[in-house]
Amino acid sequence: MTGLRFFAALLVFCFHITLSNSPIPPNSAVNPFADAQLGNGLEAVFGKAGYVGVSFFFLLSGFVLAWASKPGEPFVRFWRRRLVKIFPNHIVMWVLSMVLFAAAITSRWGRSRACS
Repeated sequence: MTGLRFFAALLVFCFHITLSNSPIPPNSAVNPFADAQLGNGLEAVFGKAGYVGVSFFFLLSGFVLAWASKPGEPFVRFWRRRLVKIFPNHIVMWVLSMVLFAAAITSRWGRSRACS
């Protein structure tokens, strides 16, 4: 099951790296490939794959969640077990993100003050 989720996430990743129109203003074309034809070809191939990957990923994740429940286990106990398993990872990643964000903002402010 985890292997299938990897392929679904890979489809989403491929979709994102082949986007030719940036959703971020000024919405100029973005092509991470040196060859424009290669970028356009990959976008044609993976253009719909991201949507399929997201749908399949969530469908499979729901199945894995249902599969992880134990017969006769109370609802609250199941969700508490899931929370204890998943939430610490979210806390660690949030702290790491905030540290990296603070470092990026602090260094940007430091440079702009030095240039003034």
